[in-house]
Amino acid sequence: MRISLIPVFCISLILNTAVAQEPVKIGVAGLSHSHVLQLLRGLDREDIQVVGIAERDTANIYLYL
Repeated sequence: MRISLIPVFCISLILNTAVAQEPVKIGVAGLSHSHVLQLLRGLDREDIQVVGIAERDTANIYLYL
């Protein structure tokens, strides 16, 4: 008996897209880095979740509020 893999592939593809993936959780250490602005501009994305920000300089915190 020969089993076709096409139905198995189609079912796994449907199940894979039906399951919601969790967003990547990111913590930011310091807001003075040049690449932080790009990250904070993309906060409306559903695949990234910022879970914490640590910054020593309070002046930098108020730049992003």
